[in-house]
Amino acid sequence: MRKELLLTLILTVSTAIMSPYATALTFGQAAGGAGVYDPAIAGIAAQKALFATQRILNDLHRPINLSIRNNMHRYMTIKAEQAHLAKIQLLLLWTDYFQSKHLAAYPDLHETIWYAAKLCDSVIVNVDLKQSEKLVETVKEIHDMYWDTKGRKVPFNQH
Repeated sequence: MRKELLLTLILTVSTAIMSPYATALTFGQAAGGAGVYDPAIAGIAAQKALFATQRILNDLHRPINLSIRNNMHRYMTIKAEQAHLAKIQLLLLWTDYFQSKHLAAYPDLHETIWYAAKLCDSVIVNVDLKQSEKLVETVKEIHDMYWDTKGRKVPFNQH
């Protein structure tokens, strides 16, 4: 009984400590074939990149001062990091989750994910609202494909 209690305590503490690194753990588990896949991370990252793009474009019309310059730098960094995270998560789904049997239901699966990855690259290097919006739309398509392969309808949480 004491041993079980101690193991539960260790697991609880280690989970609390590692929660900021959940993305890295999910990536590692999925790459190991543990079956931990979810397009939600890519969806959230794409939406964060879109939000950062919107903020950059909004600040372009304001007089430049040190505060605006600092904000622009932060938004550019966030946009690039989140678009890169979306790309990693999409490629993970593409290479580790989707299989040949899914191509029967989604013959454009490869093209859609390839296009989404290219949109991620474009969002990283450009400040283009239409490309950022298209990335979110394309990630939603992949999200819907993914959940359809599991026979579930899970709404795409757009914030």
